[in-house]
Amino acid sequence: MQFLLLRNTAGERRVVLTLDIRKTVPLAANTPAELVRALRQAVSEVNVELETAIRETVSRK
Repeated sequence: MQFLLLRNTAGERRVVLTLDIRKTVPLAANTPAELVRALRQAVSEVNVELETAIRETVSRK
């Protein structure tokens, strides 16, 4: 997933953060339910990494 965080101030747009995050989660079985579980886990891990990056970026500004 690709993320871009912009700051708009006084009519000026500035890139604050760009981030590419990729997560893979192995499937325990070849079933739709397992695919959903693995996808949810991967998206959750992406969200944690994104939140950490945003917090670090905002605290530096």
